[in-house]
Amino acid sequence: MKWERTGTSADSLTMLLERQFYEVKDLDTIIAGINRLQAFAQLCDGSLRRALTARCHFYSARLHEREMHTNSAVRHIAQARKLCDSAEYPYTLRRIDIIDKELSNDKGDNELRKHLDNLEYFKSIDDLPMEASVCIQIGNTLSNSYQPELALNYLRRADSISSRIGLTTWNRKNKINIATCLYETGDTAEAKHIMEGLLNDPVIQSDFGTYNIVLRNAFIHTGKSCYIHKAYRQSMEKDSTIPLNAVYEILLSRHYIQGAEKRDTALADLYGAKALARIEDVDDHEVKAHILISATQKFVRQGKHDSAYICQSRYIEEKEASEKLKHPLEVSRIHNLKEINRTTRKGDTAEVNELKLKIKAIEKSEKQLLDTMLAGGFNDDLLALANQKATQLKRDRLALYERIEDLKSRDDETDVVVNLAKSWRTADYKRKKAVAMIMIHKIVISEDGSTKVLWNI
Repeated sequence: MKWERTGTSADSLTMLLERQFYEVKDLDTIIAGINRLQAFAQLCDGSLRRALTARCHFYSARLHEREMHTNSAVRHIAQARKLCDSAEYPYTLRRIDIIDKELSNDKGDNELRKHLDNLEYFKSIDDLPMEASVCIQIGNTLSNSYQPELALNYLRRADSISSRIGLTTWNRKNKINIATCLYETGDTAEAKHIMEGLLNDPVIQSDFGTYNIVLRNAFIHTGKSCYIHKAYRQSMEKDSTIPLNAVYEILLSRHYIQGAEKRDTALADLYGAKALARIEDVDDHEVKAHILISATQKFVRQGKHDSAYICQSRYIEEKEASEKLKHPLEVSRIHNLKEINRTTRKGDTAEVNELKLKIKAIEKSEKQLLDTMLAGGFNDDLLALANQKATQLKRDRLALYERIEDLKSRDDETDVVVNLAKSWRTADYKRKKAVAMIMIHKIVISEDGSTKVLWNI
């Protein structure tokens, strides 16, 4: 880490806090570290006092983000930004910007570009921990943009750096991201191997937040309710009031209606009711929508149509709010795709040039072989070998041309995706409906009222 040096004990306190976060120390330990830094800041004057107080708010924001108290994290990062002098403390401001972006739902049009700029910056100042951290951000951004293969490159780069500098706990946590991308690429064997290692890792098990994430991912990828039950039980034991419990309750409710293991309407209704009782504590519109549609279906089964109508009306409101938040994310994905294409294009150009050189070398070999054959003097055996060589050279040359065409076609494919997305956003309802009717094969409505669209793609 390359925090601006103050020449005081605040420098060692800052490094201590960084190490505590990377090693995922417990809540009380980190709070004690922040309080020590804050106490020292109070002894300082002027710009130094403001700078150190900004750091305290920065670390408080990180801690609240880790503990899933998003609103408190947002307040602290806003205070950190307000106190930070961007001219005197550019590194501090960049760190604040990164946390601010993580907390924001609006990813913006240049999310990937900003990550890549941060990567270049931290690499230029030899800040290995932050280089690894940004690699993880890029990996997750690429994964969210449906590019798991590219994502794996950055996640494994982060894995290599964190191993090299001894951040073993952080290294373990990043393997969750790697396993998720491996599932997305279809490499389920390797993904399963990593997840099983994480589930049985005593260090992971001792970290409530990380272990909960591992259990949730295990449930998502296997459908086995034992994982989500364990995550829910541990969450309730830690704090029975946190909104995360509502997520587990609605997942269990849906599992007992739709899951492959066991259908149990009574258990589904029980967990759905628990989630509904917490709904006012939940901030996520999508989670609220799931809770409300579950309650609607339960009331329909029970013949309580007035209650079902009320829940359905609220469900529509929450679903609309959720969709509004998703739109900028989809826009961000499109811009990320363009940025992926732009950044890979440089490498593609170099590869095209290299391929052209190889083609020239093959053409030279073909000419030399042809001249030798025309000169005569070959017996039947040598002529057969020469023909085989000529055939192989031609095959290699055509394969290289095919690779060049493939690289050149990437630009066109990206432009088509972006143009189609823009056309869809500006199309009127009639045009959208016509396209939808062509793409939809049929809509299946299950007995529980849920729908499934089968597409012609």
